[in-house]
Amino acid sequence: MNVELIGRIDFKEMSAYCEKISKDNNLPGSLRILEDATLAVFDFDIDKVDQINQIMVSRIAGNRIIIHALLRTEPISTAYGMISEMANTDPRYNAKVFSTWQIAMDWLQSR
Repeated sequence: MNVELIGRIDFKEMSAYCEKISKDNNLPGSLRILEDATLAVFDFDIDKVDQINQIMVSRIAGNRIIIHALLRTEPISTAYGMISEMANTDPRYNAKVFSTWQIAMDWLQSR
C-alpha cells in the first residue's frame, strides 16, 4: 500500500489516517505501507508523535502485522518519524524511516 502525504498535516488528520489503516479489516493481515511524506509538513507538536504512534498500535486488530516504511527528507518530519520508530515496542507494528524511495521499497520487500 502506497500513501502520499501532501501539504500541511495536522494532528487530527494524522490521527484519522492512522486509525483508518489500523482498523480497516479489508486490508491484508500482513500490511506493508510505503508512506511518502516528502511533500508534507507536519503541523503538530513533536510531543504528539507518541500519541499518534499509540493510535496506530492500539487499534491493530487481532493478528495483523503492519510493516511501515516512512519516507522522509525534511529534518522535522524525519525527526517525527524517528521518534515514532524508537518509541514503538509492539511487535505487530514495525516502522522505519528512510530517505529514498528505493531503499524503503527494498526494506518493505525484504519483510
